[in-house]
Amino acid sequence: MRASNLKGYQIPGHAERLIANLFADDTTVFLNADDDFNILQQILDKWCIASKAKFNIAETEIIPIGSSTYRAKVIQTRKTQDDKQPLPEWLHIAVEGEAVRILGAWFGNNISEASVWEPTLEKIDTSLDCWNKSSPTMEGRRHIVQMVIGGMTQFLTQVQGMPEQIEKKVKKRIWNFVWAEKEKSPVNKETVHGPIEDGRRAVLDIEARKKAIDIMWMRSYLTFGEDRPLWAKVADALFALHSPRNVTEENVDKRIKLNPILQTWKTLPKRSTNTAAIDDLQRIIKTIKDFKIRQEGLAYSREILREMPIWLHGHANARICLLNRSAASKCLKKENHHNLRTVGQAEDLAAHLQEEEHEADSLCQCQQCIWISTTYQCLNPHACMTRAKALLDTLPPKWDPRQTQPEDHEPLHAPTSEEKDITVFDTRITVRGTLTDTFRIFTEGEDNESISVIPPYQGPAQEPTVIATDGSCIENGRETARVGAGIYFGNHDLRNKSMRLPKNMFKRITKATNRIKQSPLEQSNQTGEVVAAREAIELAPRDAILRYRHDFER
Repeated sequence: MRASNLKGYQIPGHAERLIANLFADDTTVFLNADDDFNILQQILDKWCIASKAKFNIAETEIIPIGSSTYRAKVIQTRKTQDDKQPLPEWLHIAVEGEAVRILGAWFGNNISEASVWEPTLEKIDTSLDCWNKSSPTMEGRRHIVQMVIGGMTQFLTQVQGMPEQIEKKVKKRIWNFVWAEKEKSPVNKETVHGPIEDGRRAVLDIEARKKAIDIMWMRSYLTFGEDRPLWAKVADALFALHSPRNVTEENVDKRIKLNPILQTWKTLPKRSTNTAAIDDLQRIIKTIKDFKIRQEGLAYSREILREMPIWLHGHANARICLLNRSAASKCLKKENHHNLRTVGQAEDLAAHLQEEEHEADSLCQCQQCIWISTTYQCLNPHACMTRAKALLDTLPPKWDPRQTQPEDHEPLHAPTSEEKDITVFDTRITVRGTLTDTFRIFTEGEDNESISVIPPYQGPAQEPTVIATDGSCIENGRETARVGAGIYFGNHDLRNKSMRLPKNMFKRITKATNRIKQSPLEQSNQTGEVVAAREAIELAPRDAILRYRHDFER
């Protein structure tokens, strides 16, 4: 099929067309409206003869994809186009509201999520009724809930999603079974679902598991590079099609809308009869907001910086929005011209401005300008180079690969020590890998766009400064626990210090409003140890080589 003339589906950002998905004995074929079903049938017949296998033609089903008007026309006429032959009568075409099962998930147009889940709920009820006859203990009921309800719903939740009304029904079944149909539960939900080590019961929390599944889907969506899943590329294309209807967004060229997380353009997927994917798109956006997922790091490798989209760069100055509509910008965007999309491409193009042969003139005849003009059909290479540089100039130093970065002074590998009892602290702060590695979850406050490049120490060799640190906690694990920290440089050293840690810590949320956030400080030995190490750094000379001796070394 992949070697045939069938068009299949062309996914933006994916070189190969989507024509088929094969898993074990299940095959899903994606046909374009212009494709001829008879050609597909001939390919399958030839394959069956060669392989001595056989397709189960009787179970072949077709799901029309497109606008509601187009789908209705296909169902009525059995034609994908007016000039095409009707589909064979033995083929079943799924009508509106009819669900088709593919690899355990259900697909179709305007299908009811509740109807998809009803068989699973019935199986759960039957199984719980059977287990209830054995009068299980509280611990037994916890395991049964995990085995029956958890086992029967996890895969379907992952591939189908769990609607809120179904989530409520599943929660009710868990609650009723755990408390043996009692009208009132003796303890609250936090105690039922909390961890056992905290004196709770660790009963399956459907809501928490659903969120965990959403996070794992989000993790897959934020996989970039060669490993980016095909569904994520489809999601990007759909996000680009669902921009808010305002002048700002409508003026953005759809060709440069690569990803709403990496760029500043907005997306607003609204429920429509033309696509069933809106719920999935909305869930992606909601997961990002709820769990505060964003790019965050002290510094990034140039490889990562060069992978970022240059148009509407997510961390660029607002001026970048004004650089999208000139003649040079249009030339840079066109696929049959420069097809410029990334920071790396812009950096390579702008670098030609520094060459001695180049002249700041639209008629420059230097070797690079002639090559660019010929290769990219560019009428004014100098203008395009200048525009590429202007785009790069909107980037803060942290995101500009032309600037000095911390990786310029960092070793490629983590430092090691030949002494067995010494672990050398890895001072490298650069995030390496791909764009995938730049994302963090549960972030707080404002993202710090500043960067500090500290060159390595070049002075004479020094003897290490030995510091002993310790943390101590009384009544550990109780509400009345109190923690302290100690630092020891040497006998009679004025820097020796002991301190008692407060129960709360205070953090400024935003610089603009000067808002302060108060949160409890965990009272434990580990907290005291961390605070002691942090304070010792402040007390020691800035260029000193520190050697810590912790309490667990003795």
